[in-house]
Amino acid sequence: MHFSIPDTRENKDGSGSYVTYNIYINGSYHCSLRYRQLYQFHLQLKKAFGAQSLYTFPPKKFFPLTSAQLEERRSQIEKYIQIASQDSMIANSDIFNGFLLAAQQETHECIKDREYSVSIYQLNWQCITLSAYTNENSQIVLERYAEAIQLEQQFLPYFCFYLVCHNQNDYQTIRRLQNFESPYLTLCIENRRSNDQTDHLIMIRKSYWDSEFDQDLYNSKAAVNILYLQALYEVEKGYILTNNDVRNRLTSLQAMGDKIEYLKIARTLKYYNYIHFEPCYCDHPMPKCYVRISTGNQELHMRLINSNEELTFRVIRIKCWRLTTSTTNLSIDDQANSSNEGDQSTSKGRFELSFEYLVSKGVLKWITIVSSQAVLMSTCMQSMVEEMLLKREGKKFRSQGLSMHYNTSPSYSNVINNGNEQVNGSNENCDWNYTRKDGSNMTATSFKQNEPNKLSSNENKSKSSHNKQIEINATDSAHMKVKYSPLVENNVFDEIGDDDL
Repeated sequence: MHFSIPDTRENKDGSGSYVTYNIYINGSYHCSLRYRQLYQFHLQLKKAFGAQSLYTFPPKKFFPLTSAQLEERRSQIEKYIQIASQDSMIANSDIFNGFLLAAQQETHECIKDREYSVSIYQLNWQCITLSAYTNENSQIVLERYAEAIQLEQQFLPYFCFYLVCHNQNDYQTIRRLQNFESPYLTLCIENRRSNDQTDHLIMIRKSYWDSEFDQDLYNSKAAVNILYLQALYEVEKGYILTNNDVRNRLTSLQAMGDKIEYLKIARTLKYYNYIHFEPCYCDHPMPKCYVRISTGNQELHMRLINSNEELTFRVIRIKCWRLTTSTTNLSIDDQANSSNEGDQSTSKGRFELSFEYLVSKGVLKWITIVSSQAVLMSTCMQSMVEEMLLKREGKKFRSQGLSMHYNTSPSYSNVINNGNEQVNGSNENCDWNYTRKDGSNMTATSFKQNEPNKLSSNENKSKSSHNKQIEINATDSAHMKVKYSPLVENNVFDEIGDDDL
């Protein structure tokens, strides 16, 4: 996850003015919070996980802050939440996810839980509309969706929700939905910010990169249908490359309704199960190259626009990477060219994704991509690294964290109230408070398993921020030492061997 606090906002109420910090997650606006809300959040994390696992939180001030002091506090809070989010135990905890979910509700004036309808789309553009509540996170809605389409519970980890931008029977992938957000509120936020110029939807997609996992799902009618519709769409759009013979064979299988055989052939084709990005700029193989990038199959693939040249960067050869706000200024000619090619990123927030690549044995080179989707590229790379690490350990999916061990939804044995109600049940309760902007508290009581799953050291190492890194130097999460670094180190980087360089 990539957390940032790019700016602050001055607000006024009946008692005066106060400052809120605008929090963005994976490039999208999530919530605005006051210092005292974040400070109480810090105290609860400190109580639950220990001070040694947390970065220093900026102290209270007794006098109004100057502009310089406010900027320093903003930077410190940003660094604090970036590092906290990379501790697997913290990021998967009810305190962390519940706090961010409640913050999203309050920011968008939905602190009172209410029922709503949300539509989930597959890639035939048919949708299923579900009833849910504003305080139910993405995992709960995914479980409801699975029940509606009769998808077996054991196959839930193979799928996830993505936020996409729909435009003329095509879509642009924005990001994967997280467990600390309400799908309904996220849709409201994105559609409001787009000023009705684009239509945002929630789509069901695979959550994995290794196409071998497809075989696990062949006995599930609902799972096969999701895979089939995704493959069918990508073939028809030309995202998966085919020749005439293969295309005719696929068309025949489609007519016969043989979805599994269709998938078996599609799996062998180039760009199967890739995510494709909007055109952007790269400084390799020459400055200001206009390119199309795709990620999948443990690689980042680049095709130069108006050229037949293609480049492939294998994740295992990427030593490290960083994500920063773009400082690149395009010329007027560049902007006009990108507009003609359909690239809208000049009018959006831009990031630079820079990675150090092993171009030949013993030779490393920094390569920079400038794109409005650089955050998504970075998160795709990170999830591919994680999947490769797990595969080395004989696993397919990491612990589902909040979705399996901690549940923020009151519909699932939790109660969020004003502190006046008691919850009957196990003595394994864990109480935590969400402090509203007006200073009042909202209490949540959640039930935890007696022994939450602990992540392996390799899994902990793979949880790196996209521009700030946490290094784990101890196996006991309560006594971790936090080290700040501007780079994300790739734990599957292989600098030994020269077979395919």
